[in-house]
Order: sequence, then C-alpha cells, then structure tokens
Amino acid sequence: MPPAENTTLPPFIVPPEWTTNPRSPGYEDDWADRNSEGQVFARCHGLAPARPIMEHVDSLMVIFQSGDKFYLWERVSDVLAEIISQDLHEITTVIAELGLRELRREVIPCLFDPTDLDDQS
Repeated sequence: MPPAENTTLPPFIVPPEWTTNPRSPGYEDDWADRNSEGQVFARCHGLAPARPIMEHVDSLMVIFQSGDKFYLWERVSDVLAEIISQDLHEITTVIAELGLRELRREVIPCLFDPTDLDDQS
C-alpha cells in the first residue's frame, strides 16, 4: 500500500548532514508526480508510489518510503537499497550514532529501464 500524503511519520531526530527540508533545486519536482524522477526510479524497481523522508545535505542520497518500507537511493550510482529496519527512529539513530555504513540494507535490482515505462505503467 502506498504511503498516504497525509500519513504522519513517527517522531524522529534528523541525523547530522541530513535534512527533511532540502534546499536543492528541483527536490520537490523530483517527487511531485508519477513521471517525476523519484517516482519513475521507484517504479523501475517495482515499488509503489514513494514519498521522500529526508535527503543528505549534498543531495546525493535520499531516504524514501514506499508502502510500509524505507529505502536508500544513492543518486550518483543509481543504486537502491531496502533498509532492513522499518523503524524510522532506529534508522535515524543508527545513521547519527554509527554512520550510514552500519545501516543494514539490501540492494534492490532495477526491473525496468526508465525509457520502457510510459504513463500507463
């Protein structure tokens, strides 16, 4: 089930070097509609509509939610990984206290080439 736009996230502390209010140009556009970069990327990996949760301050990584799971998108390499923990407080605590390398995750393969997805997919 896709996350509802008005679904409230549980309280969490944003780790250092991450933000829930990105200033990067185009961030809103990256997730705005089904043909935006973030939504197409999620669909290419077989995911339901996604919503961004937080972005690294360098704009190179995004944690987003699709359904009831959280994912890390490494934008430079276009690698997507499902975060094993589904507890947002735990995810942000691990990142803040131990670093991103300690966040358990599993790479999700790309199922479709973005150019193969039309507006009907």
